[in-house]
Order: sequence, then structure tokens, then C-alpha cells
Amino acid sequence: LRSSEYVPAIAKFDEVFGSAGHRIFYRFYNGTRGLFQDFNSKTLEFILAPTQALIMSGIMEDNLAILSGLASGGSGIISQKIGRRAILSTELSSMISLASESMAHELPGEIESYEDPKAALSDYLAGKCEMIAIWEPYFSYLLEKPGNTIIIGYREVLGDFPCCSAAVSQQYYQIMKKRVDSWVAEYRKMKGPIDFNLPRFEEAIRRVAEGTGMERSLVETSLETYDFNHNSISSDKLVKLGIKLSARQKERLFSPEVLSE
Repeated sequence: LRSSEYVPAIAKFDEVFGSAGHRIFYRFYNGTRGLFQDFNSKTLEFILAPTQALIMSGIMEDNLAILSGLASGGSGIISQKIGRRAILSTELSSMISLASESMAHELPGEIESYEDPKAALSDYLAGKCEMIAIWEPYFSYLLEKPGNTIIIGYREVLGDFPCCSAAVSQQYYQIMKKRVDSWVAEYRKMKGPIDFNLPRFEEAIRRVAEGTGMERSLVETSLETYDFNHNSISSDKLVKLGIKLSARQKERLFSPEVLSE
């Protein structure tokens, strides 16, 4: 999807797979529906997508393995104090959890869904809704506009729960398990401040800037709002979000050490 959260994942894909001679093709999607349609039709081997959507799709299709959480933070609810008392939010991402939580803080009880983040930005800036739940780099983009303020930040609601995760098709995982596990190991090594000036990160930032339609400098700035140190997915948090998994589903859906109790 069109998110700056994926910069380190892309950089590590280039490092692990590209250096081994694999040609990597990246596709950016406006929303999860098109992404999962292509994944389920075997057009894609890997997907970077909202954690909750990956789990729900994996339960229904039984065709993916979640490799690692990517990052937490990097989003929130922004208000411009004009427009109809409603929140623009996506239905198949952590944004819906942010929007739902806002209702407990006496904010508007109506949610209007969007699939395309750019179209949502246009609707929001045109005053269609007073609030919007959105991720980076669009989050930082809106905060540069006068009159926009943060109402609820991601960590206030979901803590260190990974907003998005990486997944691979079960079929591809069986064929390329060693290489895929190498990517997981390299990604999980990233702790503390990340040097985004490394060559592969520079290329990944360029890709994401093109994919999101945002300036490169804004993508770089937005990366500072994420926490890339926590890659596990909490079973307890999933239950609080209304997702209860059986023992078989946990074993089938997650590669080792991804799910924590």
C-alpha cells in the first residue's frame, strides 16, 4: 500500500533478494481490496499490508504466512475543526481501530470509509469531514497545513502493536524458505535509530515517494514518527481488537516468533 512504513522492508528486500540475483517488482495499491485480489490470484508473492487485514484474509483464504510486524506509530486522527462531524477512515486497517476508539473520547460517532488515501485527502481538505484517520506520509503532509491538529495518536490507542506486517504466500514460502527467513532475520536486526542514508534505504525512500506522490523530504521526515523496534504481534491485543484465533490458525498463519502472548 502507499505508506512510508514500508521503506525499511523494501530496503531489506533489495538487500536480501536483489543481492542474490532476484529481480523484484514492486506494486503500489490504493487499498487492501485490490492488493488481496492480486495476492489471492497468485499475482504477488509478498504483501506489505495492515496487520488486521492480513490476519482476516489469512483466516479466510488459508494461503499466507505472516513473517513479521513492521512498525508501530506513524498515524493518528487529525482534525481541521470544519466540515461534517464525522471521521474519514479505512475499514481494513488499524485506522478503523483509531476511529472507533475516538468515539470513547466523545468525538463524532459516525465513520465514513475510504479506500484511496489521495481521494480521502482531497475530501478532507475540501471540508467533507471534520476528522481523518490516516497514516504516513499523508499524516505529516496534513500537519503541515494550517489549522490541522492531532486529536489521537496511534500509540495512545494501540501502543506498540504493529500497524502493518509482511506476509508471503504459503506456496512461495515452501520453495524459498531459506531466503525468506534471511529477509526476516535481517529485518528484525534493525533496532534503535535506523540510518536512512544507506544506499538501499535511499532507493527505498525514492520508491515510496513516487508511490505515495509525496516529496522525498516529507517521506524522510515521516519515518521519524515510527517505532521499528517491535516486530511481534500480541495475542492479547488481537483479542482486544476482536480477533480470537484457534491454535491451528496461530500455527498456520504466523512464522516462528511473530506471535507473542
